[in-house]
Amino acid sequence: SSRHQAAEALRRSEERYALAASSARAGVWDWDVVSGETLFSPHWKALLGYDDAELPNHVRTWEEALHPDDRERVFAEVRRHFEQRTPYVVEYRMRARDGGWRWCMVHGQAVWDAAGRPVRMAGATIDITGQKESEHRIRELEERFFRYAEQSSEVFWLAQVEPERVLYVSPSFERIWGHSPAALYADPHLWLATIAADDR
Repeated sequence: SSRHQAAEALRRSEERYALAASSARAGVWDWDVVSGETLFSPHWKALLGYDDAELPNHVRTWEEALHPDDRERVFAEVRRHFEQRTPYVVEYRMRARDGGWRWCMVHGQAVWDAAGRPVRMAGATIDITGQKESEHRIRELEERFFRYAEQSSEVFWLAQVEPERVLYVSPSFERIWGHSPAALYADPHLWLATIAADDR
């Protein structure tokens, strides 16, 4: 009876864990550091476009999916977590079934034995490809804006309302207003002070 109750409690715990991971859109994994055996949840495999039975449950599956440019950095983060017990939160790319790369944010936590050796590590993987693509588009738009602003005869500026400060002003400000951009950064009201009182 007690064995049955323990099994039922474990089943319910696993169901809660699976439900929480599913609702968070996270692919969970559990790595036996000694043997290399790694349990990847069906959603983890689905992030890369695979069905549950299509990928082996071994750490090599993850290693082979890593982007070559990210491998050294990611392995260094794992070592740092093992040796210094620092938080393991890292972003990297993994190759999907269609040949493309998926950006992932990964949180993990190791378990150490009595001798201080890491024996197990588990965590969650979230697909952040859409976020990364948006950030890339924003950077491209910013670069185009600043390129145009630097060459334009018009004045372009970016300002913050609270607290009030000028974030950027283009070089034409000095020609039109007669003050350097550095002066405007120091005093955000400088441009207003140069305007005739009746026009303010």
